[in-house]
Amino acid sequence: MQCSLTFFSSPADQRHFLANISLNLSKNLQDAKEILPDQSYVIEVRIASLEFNSSLAQHRDLEFKWELSTVDEGTGQFSPFIFLADNRSNITVNSQEIAVGFTYVRVSAIPKSTNGAIDYDFGFIRILPSLRSKIAGPKKAFKGGGPIELHAITHGELQDSFGSKAPNVAFVWSCDNTTTSNSSLAYHVPFSNRTSTKGCFGYDPGIPQSTSEQRVVINPDFMIARRTYVLKVLVTQGSRSVKASHRIFIDKNISLSIK
Repeated sequence: MQCSLTFFSSPADQRHFLANISLNLSKNLQDAKEILPDQSYVIEVRIASLEFNSSLAQHRDLEFKWELSTVDEGTGQFSPFIFLADNRSNITVNSQEIAVGFTYVRVSAIPKSTNGAIDYDFGFIRILPSLRSKIAGPKKAFKGGGPIELHAITHGELQDSFGSKAPNVAFVWSCDNTTTSNSSLAYHVPFSNRTSTKGCFGYDPGIPQSTSEQRVVINPDFMIARRTYVLKVLVTQGSRSVKASHRIFIDKNISLSIK
């Protein structure tokens, strides 16, 4: 879906009074400027005088009116406009002040010395939600008890919207035992040698396992008893990422006695 809006144009006899303005934003929702959580972005007005009137093209000769409206991703409808008090040639937007989702931004440039000679431009921004994750699974397992399944529970994933497909969510799992690692959330390229049987996945601890699934299976039979292992997952979607960890204690083999 391409959003294109038409605004008022100034009379031809006023064009020599106008400063032709534009924003550093896309006019298409699919290409909206994405702003990561806890980040900010400066929206700037670019000015070019139609009649090469350099004096008019100076910021001090123009006043700016900024208007914002959120866009409903389900219906495409705009909310009532919010008018900003700032009349400078740029504004800074961030995720703390604007709701998650798409926002329509419009600015008008008003020459201080001319009545009615107003120019407009608009564009879209998208405030991205925070990506959150945690690992669900047992905190204790027994050798000989069979494989165990762990799940990465995520929140804040982007969905397809306005004809634009959301990036895939990817997962990278790793496992360290606390006696050989400082348990830092580090992820690297897997080694090619996976013949030993010392770790969660059937090879040495600390080697990541990439998967497109939110689940991973570990086998306590390949792990050392009486040690705590740290399972980690790196979750990414587009430019966002989040890390989560989960500790599991491996106990010795289950033993049964008959009296």
